[in-house]
Amino acid sequence: MSEKIQPKVRFSGFTDAWEQRKLGEVTENFDEKRIPVDSTLRENGNYPYYGATGIIDYVNHYLFDGEYILLAEDGENIIARTSPVAYLTHGRFWLNNHAHIMRMIKGSNIFLVNLLENINYIKYNSGTAQPKLNAKAVKNIEVSIPDNFEQSYIGQILETINTLIAANQSKLEELKTVKKLAMQKIFDQEWRFKGFTDPWEQRKLEDIKDPHDRYAFTGGPFGSDLKSENYEKKGVRIIQLQNIGDGQFLNRYKIYTSEKKAKELHSDLIYPGEIIIAKMADPLARAAIVPKFDAKYLMASDGIRLKVDKDKYDTYFILTSINSKNFRNMALSNSTGTTRKRIGLQTLENLTLSVPSKKEQIRIDSLIKSLDDLIAANQQKCDQLKKVKKWCMQNLFV
Repeated sequence: MSEKIQPKVRFSGFTDAWEQRKLGEVTENFDEKRIPVDSTLRENGNYPYYGATGIIDYVNHYLFDGEYILLAEDGENIIARTSPVAYLTHGRFWLNNHAHIMRMIKGSNIFLVNLLENINYIKYNSGTAQPKLNAKAVKNIEVSIPDNFEQSYIGQILETINTLIAANQSKLEELKTVKKLAMQKIFDQEWRFKGFTDPWEQRKLEDIKDPHDRYAFTGGPFGSDLKSENYEKKGVRIIQLQNIGDGQFLNRYKIYTSEKKAKELHSDLIYPGEIIIAKMADPLARAAIVPKFDAKYLMASDGIRLKVDKDKYDTYFILTSINSKNFRNMALSNSTGTTRKRIGLQTLENLTLSVPSKKEQIRIDSLIKSLDDLIAANQQKCDQLKKVKKWCMQNLFV
């Protein structure tokens, strides 16, 4: 035991040093009870069949009964996963040979599952082609643990955060489903707002562009006109394919070019409030509104600018129409390529949208924007909770 083993943050009332122990000393291991599931059992049964990534099937009989910890065995899976590498099981279940199973001899399983999530397993893996985390290595992993009461306290805090994350994530997915359903019903014209009865009209995408701007519907420069040697640390930002999300601008990737180069490629400039469309998957022909972070931007070769005729059309309605299932399917059926689909400017400009009066467009916008605002608020809440969880994991464990 070392008196110096302390986490960065302690809750009030806890002062005892944490003990450094091997995982095999503080846990009871059940790997030897694991039996391969016979294929005849895997027929829509009532009991979950667990693997390294969670429930992978349901079987007709069960092997384990109770609450244990499962730890993924496949090293590559552990390194790459974004969800926890360890998780709790509940009730009766089976387990395949790609995971280890254990529980605390004395202490909190909830504390343990979070502790296991906080371990870097790379140094414990064996093998090269497909690294494995074998049972002996698991038992020899050194961990630092507090007394049972502090384990329970930390476990309860993290369980509460995890429950909040799961609840908000579920609500977020429900809102996305509601939006998807609403968009489908609206663009199939199954749902109409009261007072709107006029038929929708078919318009080619090129007919929707601003007639007063010669570059209102245009693609990005040829690759030979904008090369990596033209990139700068500051200047005019280049919108890349990675920045074009499905209905939203993704602000993670930032590259720039000089004002001089942007002036040379002035026909490929795009401005805040306009629509940028992706020539390539995934998904194909997804579109986003250009943000107001900068006064102007330069498109990369796989972007298409659409400046809408605002006298007749609402920009956000057109954006939503382009991202609708109907238009997406039309774009896909007119695309080229096998491994990665793409669509050209001339093909895209001849695809059609169904468009109501501008007044009805704005009415539809109000509904979709309300749903988008709710989705964004819930996404922000989920992100904040995940940051809290990350902070806890970094500071509550040694």
